[in-house]
Amino acid sequence: MNADQIELPPHAHLPGRNGRHTDGFLDHVISLAPHLTISDEASKNVPWLYGTRLFKSGFFWEAHEVWEAVWLRATPNSREQHFMQGMIHLTNASLKLKLDQQRAGAKILVMAEQSFERAFQGRSNKAVMGISSTDVRVLLKKIGNM
Repeated sequence: MNADQIELPPHAHLPGRNGRHTDGFLDHVISLAPHLTISDEASKNVPWLYGTRLFKSGFFWEAHEVWEAVWLRATPNSREQHFMQGMIHLTNASLKLKLDQQRAGAKILVMAEQSFERAFQGRSNKAVMGISSTDVRVLLKKIGNM
């Protein structure tokens, strides 16, 4: 299955402002997560790719839900695990900023930066999940300016 073929949710869930999706709404995507998250296979990891599409489209809560499965399948303390933790923090920070919770968003953004530092430590030029450290810095700056 191709991540671009999976339908986007009918709305972005905003806790406290609108209803959650029905239970199991994203289970079909989450079930496609490979047994092990491997950076070199990111282009085949449907939940990673769909989560990226969700994130870029402003579905922050939903991206977090999908990416959690990718994070859980990463080897403990691996670059992939630290990177996915950073991406999950980015979804949380983006959601908080969208909800006008600036202090919480800024605090979580720092946590994202710390996770990315661990992911790129000693290998700043080697991409993780197809994303370079330069791309991450641009993304952090963009979200910090929300």
